[in-house]
Amino acid sequence: MTGATIPGILSGHKTVVVAGSGGVGKTTVAAALGNLAARSREARVLVLTVDPARRLATALGVVGVEGEPRLVDSSGRGELWMAMLDARQEWDRLIERHAPDKPTRDAIMRNHLYDSITRRFAHSHEYAAMERLHQFQTSGEWDLIVLDTPPSRNALDLLDAPRRMRDFFSGRLLGWLTVPATSRFTLQAFRPFRLVADRILGGPFIADLTDFFVLIKTMEKGFVERATEVENSLSDESTVFVVVTTPEVGPVEEAARLVGELDRRNCPTGAIVVNRSTPRIDGGDRLVESPTVAELRLFERIESPELLARVVDVMYDTLGQMRHAAALEASLLEALPGGVPTVALPMMQSDIADLEGVVELADRLAASPVALA
Repeated sequence: MTGATIPGILSGHKTVVVAGSGGVGKTTVAAALGNLAARSREARVLVLTVDPARRLATALGVVGVEGEPRLVDSSGRGELWMAMLDARQEWDRLIERHAPDKPTRDAIMRNHLYDSITRRFAHSHEYAAMERLHQFQTSGEWDLIVLDTPPSRNALDLLDAPRRMRDFFSGRLLGWLTVPATSRFTLQAFRPFRLVADRILGGPFIADLTDFFVLIKTMEKGFVERATEVENSLSDESTVFVVVTTPEVGPVEEAARLVGELDRRNCPTGAIVVNRSTPRIDGGDRLVESPTVAELRLFERIESPELLARVVDVMYDTLGQMRHAAALEASLLEALPGGVPTVALPMMQSDIADLEGVVELADRLAASPVALA
């Protein structure tokens, strides 16, 4: 790993995968990492989000960004671009690439089950994301790609998507679905069931389903080879993972489990970002950031000694609560794997809703000290 700092991690890799449990701030951290990289060096940086809530586009002040990358900011030394995954669009690209010929491609896309199956197929969104990431990686157009992973209770779905695609093509399910079209005996035996199913489902459902998967099977070789390439790219030395968590029991446990699974898969974890942490206390009574002159002058306006005493008491109580919260967080974060660089990001005064907020978060990432968990 190049440098035990966030800027060092960004400059030493070509792909940064931001992962973690849902609700910990992966999207804003991904945007901030991209912004920091684009401002600090002459590079074309792409942030690819697969978050269906599309919060990243809102934070960057960009709407309607889908599919193809769009330039977001070029005010720094480099350029910040972003793209948002459209699962149906990615599946269209997959069919275009792997279909053996134009008639097969057209037959798949005309099948009225195509849209429903590609949207509802288990983990199809995750596989489409990994396929699109690999396209960008091999295009040669980008100096750095930051991938914002989809919100999921199981953050490993994205990593397992290529293997699941291979397993699907070699598994029994695809064989069972395509047997009626390849065996006359099975077709006859299957006929009563098809008639009942079509009557219940209101159309030649089974026939369409079988036809669809027969066509899909013609692309097995291309899909399997591509899935293997995608999977290998995740453990390449040019790829690094940044795991985001918050100082809460569930997210910390998920982060620890994720780092362990990444290590088992030979996927390097560059850093753990502890988002929305309690600000550190210096000397037991003061925040690290000293009060401004304007803030100190507020005390000059308090003429009543009793009121001043009450204000001071409230301040000490607040600092005491913060010390207590920081101690609890420190104890909780001991569950994180040892030897992994960690960065604590104090909770910001308001939610990030624009590019200015993303820039502020990026600056905090750059300035935050990195410690070993």
